[in-house]
Amino acid sequence: MLEIKKNPNPILRKKCEPIKRIDDKVRFLAKEMLETMYKGHGVGLAGPQVGVSKNIFVIDAHKGPLVIINPEIVEFSENKKTMLEGCLSVPGTDIDIERPEKIKLVYQDETGQKKELSASGLTARVVQHEYDHLFGRLIVDYQGFWERLKGKNSKIITKKDNV
Repeated sequence: MLEIKKNPNPILRKKCEPIKRIDDKVRFLAKEMLETMYKGHGVGLAGPQVGVSKNIFVIDAHKGPLVIINPEIVEFSENKKTMLEGCLSVPGTDIDIERPEKIKLVYQDETGQKKELSASGLTARVVQHEYDHLFGRLIVDYQGFWERLKGKNSKIITKKDNV
């Protein structure tokens, strides 16, 4: 199992590099990422979260696992929805985030094959969340300036607040 990097680890803020060659090493990384994600009870995990600054993430939004390499979101719906999101790299914090309800993604799978995914609902949300990680963005970045300055926000619920 891989170690999940926690905020404020600097690797979480780096923009990732494309994967130039999809080989057994990349496939092994994807397998390890899936195992780590499942063990952490997550629905997605990106390369930087396990110390790898490469364009790779894995998801399982209750429809089976997907390995997504070198992704690009090419379409966003105009309709948006706000939902609470958590993150394995920001444990104990859930933040309301508005995201497009539907997206279209182009990517490579673990065999190097080019794929296209039209996603909605939870799958679209998880893809967008993990895609953010590839650009060094975390859920805490969705807080407004004043909320960050105050250190808390009504949109943020921490586990200790739920006690």
